[in-house]
Amino acid sequence: PSGDYAAQGIVLPGLLSELHTLYVIDHEHRTDILRALMVCYHMAGVMLKNLGVRGLPSLASFHARQVAEELEDPAWLGLAAWLRAATLGGKWRPRMLELSIQGADALQGHLDDPRALQMYGMLHLNAALASAAMRRNDDAADHLTEAGDIAGRVNPNGRGFGNLYFGTTNVGIWRVSIAVELGEAEGNAKEAQAAVDWLF
Repeated sequence: PSGDYAAQGIVLPGLLSELHTLYVIDHEHRTDILRALMVCYHMAGVMLKNLGVRGLPSLASFHARQVAEELEDPAWLGLAAWLRAATLGGKWRPRMLELSIQGADALQGHLDDPRALQMYGMLHLNAALASAAMRRNDDAADHLTEAGDIAGRVNPNGRGFGNLYFGTTNVGIWRVSIAVELGEAEGNAKEAQAAVDWLF
């Protein structure tokens, strides 16, 4: 959460190796081990994408998907879908949009779970960003509206599921970012200030 990528880069390889070893030898705690692997692959994917590393973010998201499938938990599958879409960029925006919508649709029957509800909202934020990058303004607005409606149903609790901080303030931050992407930032001064206050 502190964004210390240097420290994460030192810790993650050994931690992943230890967790994979534990997965093989410690059957009693396998679910906890799988959850820890999800956290590590999520951190690795985001870190590598933000550092501009090619290929490895997608590899991290691939492994996260495998772990989530073994957990057989819709919320973790939602996080894996979010990570897979979020680690794409540039020319892959159509694929990012497709994966985000598929992930959100897969969660439709599980929105009574607060964790799945948060992931559903985050996937719509992904879809909004991808739509904006493709200049599909109306689609971006629709996805933002859906995420905003969901955020109103979420009781903010620290970092939230997956350390994604999903809630009304975070949706506001995405709204400002997407407005900038669309060249419409002037009308979002209030939300921009709220985002700055929240971040700092």
